[in-house]
Amino acid sequence: MKIYPSFVPITWAGVESIRYFGLLRKRLALGLADPIVADRFRLWGLAILSADAITVFGIGFNLMGQTITSSPIGAVLVGGFGLATGACLWLAFIPPQAYLERIARLGAPSGPLASP
Repeated sequence: MKIYPSFVPITWAGVESIRYFGLLRKRLALGLADPIVADRFRLWGLAILSADAITVFGIGFNLMGQTITSSPIGAVLVGGFGLATGACLWLAFIPPQAYLERIARLGAPSGPLASP
């Protein structure tokens, strides 16, 4: 049986980004983090995990003796996860101004430590 370790570093990168987003979310409540930076960690983690899903499903298809692109189900999986990856990367690195304003507004801290 062939071993496929290629998804391990990709998975680690995605999980670590999502974990750090969780840490930044706690800091947001105290006003110690930037909501746009926190959202970029979330988007990066989701993009990496979506790309990782393509790899994992490709390995599964390989183990069944097929390629992921030779099956209609595989094509839908690649298309869906690829679209999710692309959308997350677009919003993380070249977001529209309206998206940035929305994230800044929704992520603004509130409470006694928030600046007026």
